[in-house]
Amino acid sequence: MTCLFIRTRRMELGPNYQELWQLKSNIQAYLNNLDVRFTDVINNDQEVAGNLADMRVSILHLHIGGRGYFEQVIASGTDVSQTRGIVDRIANDIAQAR
Repeated sequence: MTCLFIRTRRMELGPNYQELWQLKSNIQAYLNNLDVRFTDVINNDQEVAGNLADMRVSILHLHIGGRGYFEQVIASGTDVSQTRGIVDRIANDIAQAR
């Protein structure tokens, strides 16, 4: 069985990021440097995403005005606890890094 977990939060670009691409570049570097092995990490206009074992993880930023965005961390996979765990870990780490 496949599962899908999503965490959404409202955020604003902080003083360290003048543009969204700067934040997304840092998220891409974060995924590439985690102690777990992400593969096929991409950074395009829609998302920063990558594969981890049998999971696909995506981080989206949906513009809501000014410097505000809805940030969504999404993962799909076959192991419920592993998929939920990676969504929680990435969402928490990204939120704390600002």
